[in-house]
Amino acid sequence: MILFKQIRWRNFLSTGNQFTEIDLTESSTNLIIGTNGAGKSTILDALTFSLFNKPFRKISKGQLVNTINEKDCVVEIEFAIGKTEWKVIRGIKPNVFEIYKDGELLNQNSAANDQQKWLEEQVLKLNYKSFTQIVVLGSASFVPFMQLTAPNRREVIEDLLDIKIFSVMGLILRERIRGSNERLREFSIRNNLIEEKIDMQKSFIEELEASGKKDISEKKDKIKEINEEINAYESELEEMSGLSRHASLIAKSEAPENVGIMSWLSDVFETIDDLPDYAKLAICAGGIIVSLFIARVAIIKPWLKIVKASVVEWDDHLHRPLSNRLNIFVVVGGIQLSMSWVMSDSGLYDDLQPFFSAIYILLATSICSVSVKHLIPPLMEQFQEKGNVTVSGSNSLITFFLRFVLYFAGIYFALNELGIELFGILASLAVFSLIIGLAIQQTLGSIVNSFLLSIDRPFEVGDRIEIDETIGTVVTVGILSTKILDRDERLVVIPNNTVVSATLINHARGGGDGIARRISVVIDIGVDYREDIDHVKYTLLELGRQCPYTLSTPEPRVLLNELADFSKVFRLYTWVEDYSEEWVARDWLLKTIDTEFEKEEINIPYPTSVEITNAEGKASAKKVKSQKTAKQMMTKEDERLQDEREKARAKLTKITKKLKDADLSKKQISDLEFEARKLENQLNMFDTDDD
Repeated sequence: MILFKQIRWRNFLSTGNQFTEIDLTESSTNLIIGTNGAGKSTILDALTFSLFNKPFRKISKGQLVNTINEKDCVVEIEFAIGKTEWKVIRGIKPNVFEIYKDGELLNQNSAANDQQKWLEEQVLKLNYKSFTQIVVLGSASFVPFMQLTAPNRREVIEDLLDIKIFSVMGLILRERIRGSNERLREFSIRNNLIEEKIDMQKSFIEELEASGKKDISEKKDKIKEINEEINAYESELEEMSGLSRHASLIAKSEAPENVGIMSWLSDVFETIDDLPDYAKLAICAGGIIVSLFIARVAIIKPWLKIVKASVVEWDDHLHRPLSNRLNIFVVVGGIQLSMSWVMSDSGLYDDLQPFFSAIYILLATSICSVSVKHLIPPLMEQFQEKGNVTVSGSNSLITFFLRFVLYFAGIYFALNELGIELFGILASLAVFSLIIGLAIQQTLGSIVNSFLLSIDRPFEVGDRIEIDETIGTVVTVGILSTKILDRDERLVVIPNNTVVSATLINHARGGGDGIARRISVVIDIGVDYREDIDHVKYTLLELGRQCPYTLSTPEPRVLLNELADFSKVFRLYTWVEDYSEEWVARDWLLKTIDTEFEKEEINIPYPTSVEITNAEGKASAKKVKSQKTAKQMMTKEDERLQDEREKARAKLTKITKKLKDADLSKKQISDLEFEARKLENQLNMFDTDDD
């Protein structure tokens, strides 16, 4: 029996560079639960990949590597079979396959395929198919064992337990069962004859019973009449007993020596009710103070302990405002009860009732508004990677809009309680509102456009954007304007009307899904016509690879871009991870190109008249050697680049044909479209607007 003890991984699917570790030895049985997308299937993928070099789901090995780090994908599994401890380590980029037995690394000289075959046959005694259909059950990507057809289930079990002999025995048993079935048919015929005889006997018995049922029915009716008379006598008896108990209680209440607590309380309430109004008000004030103390001790303080113990922060911000409103509710409720007691005989209390109702409505509105203020932002963070476009006061526009609607509804219902029609007031102010609207239509347009920006989210705070030839980093997005910090550290304020209507370029987004991928750094270099093309290309290519700011994937590329009037123009393509490194990378490349060209004796022309002598026309031995080496290396680079592009085109064509299949699931279509976008980006990596 295989006993799994521990599994850990990093850079596997969506997990990062830190190891994710699951200990399976804490209990004899482990249950892993979670919502869709929480990572349950990732555990199964890691388990099957470590043991069989295949994920559990239909995912290619290339997709198992974290798309951000793109290397160092490692999965480790520890398990025991009997008293032997085993450990398997498998990785991608670089490829790793190591097997440890009782802490000792086994011989790695044999081929990986031989090691995998030895692991499945000698250690696990299971292949990938048997493992996924028997050991691991219930996946949506594989056919569970119990959903296989009967022959397939039998085949899996026989292969697993080596019990094919039982299939032969089953054939013999089926022959014997066939003979038994024939004998059963004979017994069935005999049984039918016996049942016919039984039916005849039953009919005779039923006739005998029918003759006696009539007498039984008459006797039951007589018994029913007698029971009804008994019930009537019992009811009369209960009524007489109740009257007797009631008379006894009256007699006891009239006795002065048996006056109870209820009578004492009644006297106390009558005494308090006879007090003057100022004394009643003092008692009410004391009651309000006591109620505030009870609310603080019984509700506010225990609630604060719960809030402090929680991990989230929104409940910390929500505690104080809700506590204040609870105190206001206690005070207002105490005042209303006090007035109902003190002013019970006057009509003033009835006149003040609508005001109390309006206060309660406004208080409820305030509670809902402050709850929306603190609950909506963390709720929205659960559905997006970054926060929405924010307005002043650090409230999102959606929060601002919801609070506005709540307050409008609360004020409307509160005024209705006071007998004031809000819409009537608004109608009377329609002309005035129209004048105001015309005067501030630009401002209103900016407010509406800020709301549209929060919905569409073409950029976020921190993105570098370009609007009307202004390039800079977004600092804030307010109700009226968007503020950008340009490259000269100047704060540029652009109205939201302009942001919505103008053509906007977001330099921080890319990749087809709106997620930042990479920023291209393109440099054009002109050299003398006497320079060797391969020598120049190889020199620029090596400098692009040596740059500490550029990415290794995609690799730097150099293309001959133009044959100008006085020079051959080469274009160096490099990519940086973030646009903040674009200019430092460009500075390093230009400085290093100048130094390296001088070392390699590569001339950069300039517009002057130069007389070429014989000495100048001949290249030095060092330069000739460099040109020869560069030509050989660039030939290999060009062949490799062409081969990669041809493979990408062929793979893209294949994916395009697959997408036409109507039987594909949504997940399969999504995966194929993602792969197609990656290939298109690879083929279009030399596209740039820097011309």
